[in-house]
Amino acid sequence: MTRRLLLLAVAVAVATTTASGTAPALARPHPPPDDRLIAVRQPPPPPRPAKRKQERRPGSHKVGFRFGGGAAPIARELMSMFGIALAVERPITGRWQWLAEYEHLWLIPRQTRNAQMRGESAIDGSGHRAHLGLRVTLASKQIRVLRLFIDGEAGGGATLAARDGDVHLGPHAFAGIRLGYEFSSQRRATRASKTWEPNLALRMLAVPNGLGFVGGRAMYWGD
Repeated sequence: MTRRLLLLAVAVAVATTTASGTAPALARPHPPPDDRLIAVRQPPPPPRPAKRKQERRPGSHKVGFRFGGGAAPIARELMSMFGIALAVERPITGRWQWLAEYEHLWLIPRQTRNAQMRGESAIDGSGHRAHLGLRVTLASKQIRVLRLFIDGEAGGGATLAARDGDVHLGPHAFAGIRLGYEFSSQRRATRASKTWEPNLALRMLAVPNGLGFVGGRAMYWGD
């Protein structure tokens, strides 16, 4: 009897020790949180703001010509004139461009009107005029590939006039306005000009002997 009790006590002790040793192995750590649950809890990102359709601004390199006429004092004499100008324009930044022009002039003194009425030639001299200035867009409206605009311009230059064997050189300043439109081609692979710009220009001239004006029709082509 005593032997059986001793064996029973040993068996209970072994069973208790084994259970206590395996208990830590049965304890498992908590599983990591599911990323899908976190994604569901987070609020959706806000929608991206719609991109505004920006108005196409002038920014191409342009060359062109202008023909027209006007009147201005030359050597203390008011003279009518007409001519043709070659022009180059390059963008600076935003709405601003710089311009450079060379203009060949034919001079018509006022007192030769009687000679013109008699059928004689009224041209009594020629001249050369150079302009250097800035051009800025004042207002514009984009309609697909067509841009309507009103531009302002200002700058200075010099006029070299030859008449009756005398040569007169004088500086001038100018300020003016342009009205026109610009057509831009959508074709990418082409050697032709991508921009065509006709406009009407009107300028006021300030010379040492007074004021004058010049106006005409211009056409430009650009890349």
